[in-house]
Amino acid sequence: MEWSKEETIRFIEAYQKRELIWDPRHVAHYNKHRKQDAWEEVAKEMGTSVDVCKKKMEYLLAALRREKMKIKKSTGTGKGVHEVYTSSWFAFDSLKFLWDKNKPKPASSTVPESEEAWRDIERGFSDHWNFPKCYGAVDGNHIEIRAPPNCGSTFCHSKKSNSIILMALVDDDYCFRCTDIGCKGSVSDGGIFQRCSLEVSL
Repeated sequence: MEWSKEETIRFIEAYQKRELIWDPRHVAHYNKHRKQDAWEEVAKEMGTSVDVCKKKMEYLLAALRREKMKIKKSTGTGKGVHEVYTSSWFAFDSLKFLWDKNKPKPASSTVPESEEAWRDIERGFSDHWNFPKCYGAVDGNHIEIRAPPNCGSTFCHSKKSNSIILMALVDDDYCFRCTDIGCKGSVSDGGIFQRCSLEVSL
């Protein structure tokens, strides 16, 4: 399928609007079901298939990488301002929003912060696993350690070994939404939950 410049720009705009497809900082970026839904929306808007849209974007991203490499090479040490490469590719400016997509975001909790984000998880469990009214799967595990000096039975759990506890919450797509590690092995499940960052967030 040959795309005109106008169609290509329209496609890029449709792609840009669905941030969860391309932005790893988006809360749903690693949810394959929601990403597929977003691709289907783009394909419907363009009147073609998801496969065609994905292949077109692969081509555009490869072209963008080539343009970025030309710019990088032209801005080396000793190069004058007049020697800096300026892209004349028609799609270059439209794709600039992708330049910083892989910059790491500041460290933060991935616990959903809004009611809508929790509802998205619930919809995922309901739609994909036929498990309505579920907002996450929680489990914990004992990580065995060598007990610190003079700690008594503080880290000793029911199997008579010393441990700290890892507790985690995952969403419907197996993505970790909250992890909490460090609670002493002697603490009960309820006590762990009361002390963990998830309970505080709730």
